[in-house]
Amino acid sequence: MVDNFKLIRSYLEKEINGGKWKDGDCFYLQLLRRQADDPLIDGKKDKKYHGNMHSRSIKDYLVKDLQHLDDIEDDVKTFCKTFNVRAYIRLNKRSYKNITTKILKHIADQVDSGETYASPYHLISSACGVANCAGKNKTWLLDLDKEYLPYEEEIKDMILNCSPYDKNIKSYMDLGLSKEEARKKIKGEFFIVPTKSGKHIICKPFNRDAFSHVPNANEIQKAKDAGTKPRLGLWEQFCKKNKINLPCVSIHKDNPTILYVP
Repeated sequence: MVDNFKLIRSYLEKEINGGKWKDGDCFYLQLLRRQADDPLIDGKKDKKYHGNMHSRSIKDYLVKDLQHLDDIEDDVKTFCKTFNVRAYIRLNKRSYKNITTKILKHIADQVDSGETYASPYHLISSACGVANCAGKNKTWLLDLDKEYLPYEEEIKDMILNCSPYDKNIKSYMDLGLSKEEARKKIKGEFFIVPTKSGKHIICKPFNRDAFSHVPNANEIQKAKDAGTKPRLGLWEQFCKKNKINLPCVSIHKDNPTILYVP
């Protein structure tokens, strides 16, 4: 079981009380039934867990404040235990206005295209999924499964070596902190969320290409012709140096994190 209600509540409290919370702002919470969670009773697939997507939304909430989160906690946990689903929450805020605008845009696009109308049943959840209005407060999510956990600190260091974190470190050093103190201070601002099989690192956006770049065939050939080596992202450099055979850790710009797993 993973119960992150208290942890997530403390994070939302800082966001809501940070001075930029407005009426109509909210966080998108979903109860998702994943194909991977099919218990396979007697080795047979349960069709409730399978379809065109890797997961299905069973119930959604737009969490408007901390009291609302407290009020639904028992219901969310009961749903999860009863129907074997997981509760996820997106830490980039939404707003009723943005969600409504996305819904209207989708309807207008369908009218304009002349396409056959699809069922509007999932229209609200689709709009909630893309109505990120966090602006400068937006966060990214790095998904560390168990095979990445031995390299957690190295991954954090790689993030700090990317822009704009490298510039932020320099700014702290200009204020009198040592480089080590500056890096420790910024690293301490990362929000770590336990998952069923690892962790999520929640942080501000950074130069993704510098972190994860893998040269394509054309880049490799150009480097070969020039007698140089192709540019590698920080992850590729780390793996090559330490003889590690792992794909780059997954970086997501607006994915939900775990709130509760029964």
